[in-house]
Amino acid sequence: MLLRNLVISLGAALLQAKVTMSLELVPPPAPVYQPWQVTSLRYENKGSNKLISATIHNPNSYIAGSASHDRQVGFSKTTADCTAQWNGTSVLAFPQGVVQNCTLVEENHFASWTFEVLKAREAVESVDMIFTLTQYVTAYGGYWKVLTGATHFEEGIDFDQTCDENGDCSWSLKSEIIPIYVWTTTVSCKGDCQTL
Repeated sequence: MLLRNLVISLGAALLQAKVTMSLELVPPPAPVYQPWQVTSLRYENKGSNKLISATIHNPNSYIAGSASHDRQVGFSKTTADCTAQWNGTSVLAFPQGVVQNCTLVEENHFASWTFEVLKAREAVESVDMIFTLTQYVTAYGGYWKVLTGATHFEEGIDFDQTCDENGDCSWSLKSEIIPIYVWTTTVSCKGDCQTL
């Protein structure tokens, strides 16, 4: 009886060890990344003074690469305000395709944003924008990830218009469609390079 109990206990232990090993061999699930979010967009037309401003948010935190002593370095969520201003009534004055630096909303020494307005007519019938996020760590041999995403806006669909008594008008995103989601593409990467 003692021998039989010993064999049963040994068998159960081996089975548990096999199950444990099997569980350990299963790779962790791939992280689920969310698209970027445009949480505000405004266009102002005040005589010859024009302005387009947008707020872009990356809601994802993810691993950049390995650090020393089996630790990992990560990139955190980040938000930026992006603004383009120009003066002139001619469409030639518009900074189309010019890369503009954005301002980080929160302090983050490992991220920078830029944006380009590819098309925006005088009456803002449509606006095409490209956002680019560069995240980087110089330590541990250096890790970086450059992501880009494009989006399109249409007057009458995405914007509400308001004008004052002087005829100066502005257009803002309709509250019911905020946020606007922007799907991204990885342009360049070193480290953990799973595509967002």
